[in-house]
Amino acid sequence: MIKIITLAFLTFAVCQLNAQSVAQKQKKILIVSFISIGTGIDYKAKDRLFSFLEEYQLQHKVKLDVAIKSWGREGEVDCTYDLDKLTKKAIQSFCWRNRNHVYQK
Repeated sequence: MIKIITLAFLTFAVCQLNAQSVAQKQKKILIVSFISIGTGIDYKAKDRLFSFLEEYQLQHKVKLDVAIKSWGREGEVDCTYDLDKLTKKAIQSFCWRNRNHVYQK
């Protein structure tokens, strides 16, 4: 009986440690995907996305990491922004301004 309780306690403790380490490793990211259904992607929007990123980094004096993953034959691409360096308020501002800059021009 004591062995079962000890094993259950140790299992619970290990699960708690794993949950904490997973929570610490979570990243704040934004993924912008350019997709195509037979006509290619909107290359002008893609260019506006990259120009916005350059402007934002210069204006706010921050360097954001961007991972670009090409995955299609018609220019499909995923742009993943690492936003860990930004505060919650700055992330909201970045996402809002990014959307307005890229898609409403």
